[in-house]
Amino acid sequence: MESSELIHLTKVRKNNATERRDRKTFRCLLHDKWTQVWAMFDREIAMPPVDVANSPYDEIPADRLRLPRQDELRDPEIIRRNYLKRLHRMMIDTSDWLGDCDAPHEVLAKYSATV
Repeated sequence: MESSELIHLTKVRKNNATERRDRKTFRCLLHDKWTQVWAMFDREIAMPPVDVANSPYDEIPADRLRLPRQDELRDPEIIRRNYLKRLHRMMIDTSDWLGDCDAPHEVLAKYSATV
């Protein structure tokens, strides 16, 4: 084997090792961030319902703000339930792409008990 071939093989091996390390680092980072997103969903489940009828609009989170129907004005729990259902659907759909992490099982149990 010539020295130029040996140098090339050494570079390829180093590149492959770097690529594997980068993939592992990326997987760990993605897993950590996905776990944080599930923790955020868990905090949303624990939040009390927002009384849209009696709250100034600057106190309502932007993604919860929409024009409520008349029956929702009487029952803010309906708004909360619909909001959590929307978030739940997004989390499940995203899990299909990103995979599961450690958090979803207990968070989904809380979600089921809430909704």
